Amino acid sequence: VTEATRLHYPDKLLWLAEDPIGTWRHRAVWGGRSSSKSHSMAGSLVQHASARHLRVFCVRDTQNSIKDSNHKLLTDKIRTMGLDHLFDVTDLEIRGPNESLFVFHGLQNSGKVRSSEGFHVAWVEEAHQCGRKALEEDLFPTIRREGSEVWLSFNYLRGSYACETFVDDDPPDRSKVVKICYSENAFLPATTRAYIEDLERRKPALWRHLYLGEDMVVAELQVFPNARVERFETPPDARLVFGADFGSVDPCVLVRGFLSEDKRTLFVDHEAAASRVDVAELPQLYSLVPGSDRHPIYADSAGTPWISHLQRHGYPNVRPVKKRTKPGESWVMKTIRELQLLDAVVIHERCRFTSKEFLSYEYKTDAMDQPVEVFPDADNHSIDSVRYLHSGLNVPGFFT
Repeated sequence: VTEATRLHYPDKLLWLAEDPIGTWRHRAVWGGRSSSKSHSMAGSLVQHASARHLRVFCVRDTQNSIKDSNHKLLTDKIRTMGLDHLFDVTDLEIRGPNESLFVFHGLQNSGKVRSSEGFHVAWVEEAHQCGRKALEEDLFPTIRREGSEVWLSFNYLRGSYACETFVDDDPPDRSKVVKICYSENAFLPATTRAYIEDLERRKPALWRHLYLGEDMVVAELQVFPNARVERFETPPDARLVFGADFGSVDPCVLVRGFLSEDKRTLFVDHEAAASRVDVAELPQLYSLVPGSDRHPIYADSAGTPWISHLQRHGYPNVRPVKKRTKPGESWVMKTIRELQLLDAVVIHERCRFTSKEFLSYEYKTDAMDQPVEVFPDADNHSIDSVRYLHSGLNVPGFFT
């Protein structure tokens, strides 16, 4: 790293640019916001690509367009580092000296990921949003060139694969894992630092979560602070019930669950989820969840065609959930609050889709990053299914 480029990295992250590619198998940098994780990784990769032949596969969990990627961040780094003359930036990729190349994809396209051989580095941005299968089964085995590396930048999200693998447990061999926070970023603008310090005074738990990278002690943003993931055995006499959400493009989800004896804890022990499911494929999807053809399934009442098809093809117990509310009451808010009032929502560790939604579902925030009681209508398909399931358990006479 030259003196001209040294200014672009906090001292704690200089090793990203200084250690030659091939030194590590995994480079993981995690922590809170405004710590320069992404900026340092972007600048370091530009530095490596300007000095040697380097093919970089830039990925994140979901990328619907190039605007969702790190294309702009890398482009900005090239300019601020004064390396414009070395790189050719197009709408879809970045080419550099020594035939270096940056390409951008989403991990949701597993076929594209598995066919992407020959890269020296895969950079996974916001790795806390990526599931175990996408990383461990699809991406990691694909980046297999001799001396290749996987770079991961992420915030702390309890239950996520990245945090469990690189933070909570001993990381894999040849991994370097570094935590960094805003206080170690010497290039943080004064305005941003003043705001962070004010948030520390007003909302210390939120400040620790957002800017120190800690798990939420007091869940000011998390909608379901009572949700947790663990392994458990389903009692043989459990009264099973199912919840289903439908979607043509969005995921179709079926979950199975039961209540504890005191009816204060809801257990979710099985799930099936898939996107772009045709109505004719639903019975096959539902067959993945044990007992779904024998027990009640409470489904999205807007899915009448789906319900009718299932009833005619081996699932006679599918029924629309009844939305019981008082005048002027929001049924969505009512059923979310019913889940919040439980002692716990315990999700089996095999239910990755459901656990990811419950652990990452957060209130919207205002301009000052303060939570407001508005529930985002996105990434909540398993949550909706669990709401329908729990509403079914509240049907009068269910336990008689």
